Amino acid sequence: MMEEKVTIIGGSGFIGSSLAKKLERQQIDFEILDLNISAGFPEVSTIADIRNKSVLLEVLKKHTV
Repeated sequence: MMEEKVTIIGGSGFIGSSLAKKLERQQIDFEILDLNISAGFPEVSTIADIRNKSVLLEVLKKHTV
């Protein structure tokens, strides 16, 4: 069964960090996918270049949201 988890692409920037804070307050499980580790959420950050389609598809196939 797939995890119900939101993946925030580009989540270490200003907009992604703001979204991550909202998801955290609402207790929605999420992960951040970006070239850099999120300063506010390093424990849920994955470093990846989303321009690499195979890497992006690999990360996203684990989730339903």
